[in-house]
Amino acid sequence: MDKNFEYSEAFCRNLGWVTKEELKRLGSVKVAIGGAGGVGGIHLITLVRLGITQFHLADPDFFEMKNFNRQYGADMNSLGKNKCDVMLEKALAINPELKTKSFKDGITKANVAEFLDGVDIYVDGIDVFEIETREFLYPECRKRGIPCVSVAPVGMGASIVNFTPDSMTFENYFGVQGKTAMEKIIRFTLGVAPSLVHLKSLIAREYSNITERRVSSTPMGCHMASGVMGTEVLKLLLNRGPVTKAPKIIHFDGYTYKVKKTNMFWGHRNPIFKIKLILFKWIASRLPRKLEDSKV
Repeated sequence: MDKNFEYSEAFCRNLGWVTKEELKRLGSVKVAIGGAGGVGGIHLITLVRLGITQFHLADPDFFEMKNFNRQYGADMNSLGKNKCDVMLEKALAINPELKTKSFKDGITKANVAEFLDGVDIYVDGIDVFEIETREFLYPECRKRGIPCVSVAPVGMGASIVNFTPDSMTFENYFGVQGKTAMEKIIRFTLGVAPSLVHLKSLIAREYSNITERRVSSTPMGCHMASGVMGTEVLKLLLNRGPVTKAPKIIHFDGYTYKVKKTNMFWGHRNPIFKIKLILFKWIASRLPRKLEDSKV
């Protein structure tokens, strides 16, 4: 079928859940996405299909075969290719009129101002272990009045903790400043999913080892996280509906069908968080430093 792209027709089935005026609004905003892999890549596709047309996308990484279990752009044709290049090609195949900017060096202190220039909302899809990037990125978003949407794939579910200009700050929530690299990772992962409801489905825990920066993942978690992310972005950009903001978190685990709502008042100073932190630091100290990757 030979037919030119038409925005109004391509996204007309979104109408009803959004008005014509709201769809027009979505077509005029700019979204910055950190990461183009496990969640960042599918976040991009979800937002393109929502009708958003302007993106800044950052990722210095290249697709590998170990990405095949969950990453939208990972396949035999994309092996060895930059994730930004692959995902923007897929996005442009949906909407060839997109306006995009690629940051293939990742997000750095040197380019963060350019990455956030003119941006209406930031969507976090950075690797879970890249805490140092978040340490300067989140404050910069707050300074510019840019909401940060963070929906993490956690096992077979997803956890929401958003940071907006009027929410608790990233540092007050996680308390990573001045800590060792390992403690930063522990604080971040524990803060993202403090209910720990997902651990019941992690039946072979030897394949996850944060000391080696390796965690198990599922395609279900990534897809679920992206669906939640798109809804959070819609609500924030259109200024309607309830929005969960730090220190409040919602964690849905698809394996147990449980929804856990947590209010981590006082952030990293929360007494329950402190107890869990001590426990997890002790566990991390006893983890083996090397485990051969599974060939299965």
